[in-house]
Amino acid sequence: MRSNNSSDDGAVLFCPNCGEQVTVNDDFCPNCGYNLRAYRQETQAPTPDQPTSVHKPAKAAGRKKKKVRTKQQKRRRREIFVGVLVALLAIGGITYGEYYYSKASTLRRVVAAVKNNQSDLHRYFYTSDPNLKLTNEALQPLTKYFNQNPDQLLAFKTQSARLGTFDNQRLSYEKAGRKFLIFPSWKVKVKPVYVALTVNKKNAQIKENGTKIATSNTSHFSKEIGPLTRKLPTFQFSQPKRPQVGQYEHLSPQQQSDDPINPQDGFV
Repeated sequence: MRSNNSSDDGAVLFCPNCGEQVTVNDDFCPNCGYNLRAYRQETQAPTPDQPTSVHKPAKAAGRKKKKVRTKQQKRRRREIFVGVLVALLAIGGITYGEYYYSKASTLRRVVAAVKNNQSDLHRYFYTSDPNLKLTNEALQPLTKYFNQNPDQLLAFKTQSARLGTFDNQRLSYEKAGRKFLIFPSWKVKVKPVYVALTVNKKNAQIKENGTKIATSNTSHFSKEIGPLTRKLPTFQFSQPKRPQVGQYEHLSPQQQSDDPINPQDGFV
């Protein structure tokens, strides 16, 4: 609402001091001498319906937009940092995995597991024979043989690395699946042995390493032994005469003793 002391162009219509009517060209009130010029200069400020400053709303909006841009930039920088970190971890993990699960590295762990008879030894071996369950106990004859014959363990390591097989392919070092769907899983495949023992004496006791495993009930008794993970153990018979055997050399008189099998014979 406009003041009664002003016209549309801001000129004084009445003296603000005494109320005397004045013209727009009067510098002083003709009644009281009030300085109308000075009064007009002081009252040149914008009217209430006009904005006092056209820049303040723009500055506020600018600050708000700047804050939004700053938050977006910070969030973007965090996303980039996390992405780079994940990429570096993935690259590092893949690089380490390729080394750890490589053929050479896995073979070194296999040899160490056999040498130290580790509790996770069975994890490095597998077989396609459903009758053979490869536990640490089942692998003990193989572990014992290699530990008693370090030269054979070294030969196994060398031949597995170069040829992938050992002892006429009865032990094969090959890929058996994948680890984490990325890295090859190298394991030792065991080809078990089955042997038929034949005895031509009735009531003869057959012992495996001193433990009775069978008694012949006929003069043409036959028993299959297996599956075995390594060269046949020593067998003894209660009859004074050596039983008739087939083609298996392990039943020769030398190998019926309690002495361990000659390491040069290798595996059956």
